[in-house]
Amino acid sequence: MHTHTMNNTLPVENHSFTVVSITLLESNPPNVVSGPLSAVFGSGSGFPELQFLVESIEQQFLGFDLRTTQLFRLGECQSLCVSEDSETVKERTYSKGITIQFKDEEESSSFHGAFEQRKSKVVSQGSGLPNGTVSSSKSKFDDKIEASSAKMYFDYYGQLLHQKNMMQDYVRTGCYYAAVMENQADFAGRVVVDVGAGSGILSLFAA
Repeated sequence: MHTHTMNNTLPVENHSFTVVSITLLESNPPNVVSGPLSAVFGSGSGFPELQFLVESIEQQFLGFDLRTTQLFRLGECQSLCVSEDSETVKERTYSKGITIQFKDEEESSSFHGAFEQRKSKVVSQGSGLPNGTVSSSKSKFDDKIEASSAKMYFDYYGQLLHQKNMMQDYVRTGCYYAAVMENQADFAGRVVVDVGAGSGILSLFAA
């Protein structure tokens, strides 16, 4: 991860969150950056961004693009922040991640609430695309699959008729059913997320 110093600061009205320390996970061993630090949200780089500032000089040393960033709770005062495919080394892309240590649970909860609010806004702004339109943000899926092929695939399997036909393939669905029933401990209490697994996910619901 490349840290950088920038002169652009965020508007005064943007609330900042106090951070005790940040651990850069890509370092070996992980590198701990102690505070006082501030976490703020802005768009000084031309896109929605989570920025970490060194309070003593009020300059940014680390930024995360909110369009590709996820936030997870590790504890009452600690969180994990991960940005997908943000570092390129020898023509390979890697995710970057940090752990964030807050001063208390209240500050952590406030930060998570602000993150979710801004993340939802980013998602809503990018969701109003016409059917078949390619978003400006690229992903590995975009690099490997043509937009027309992807649209054709999802249009086909999104029709109830084809889903019913797959469910009538009793050899295939029977195998999935048996696999689920024989490994119930792996599925009990789990949340099922449809990620385009075709007849496999349909059979899971059927089981």
